[in-house]
Amino acid sequence: MNKKGFTLVELIAVIGLLTIIALVGAPLLLNQIASARKSRWNNFKNDMCLAAEAYVNHENINSNSFKNVNDTISISVLNLISGGYVKNNLKYPKVNKNSDINVNTNDSVRLTINENMTYTCEYTCYNQSLCPNINSEE
Repeated sequence: MNKKGFTLVELIAVIGLLTIIALVGAPLLLNQIASARKSRWNNFKNDMCLAAEAYVNHENINSNSFKNVNDTISISVLNLISGGYVKNNLKYPKVNKNSDINVNTNDSVRLTINENMTYTCEYTCYNQSLCPNINSEE
């Protein structure tokens, strides 16, 4: 007698293997998603820092208060927008499908002069609830 189809044992074996693959693959996928979100946020902050450095260099901000090691200056996003260093309708990086939010113009970028005369940069959100809560190393 020639039967076509799969036996119950074969179906259970396939379901078992698919379950194992899903259990192993799901955490890896979730890790990759979290890594991508963190990367988007870090890229956003780096872009804002580069814009702030360009602002400082092009606007000749070399006053007595910002030319020595450990001197700090804060630049608002509004200044970066009005100077043309970032676009007007700038949005925070998407960290989920519902996060299409314009950057707050009261956010700021703080630059500090290092010993080798380069800058350390920190992006500060005016409203922390609008910014992604992602711990990142700079």
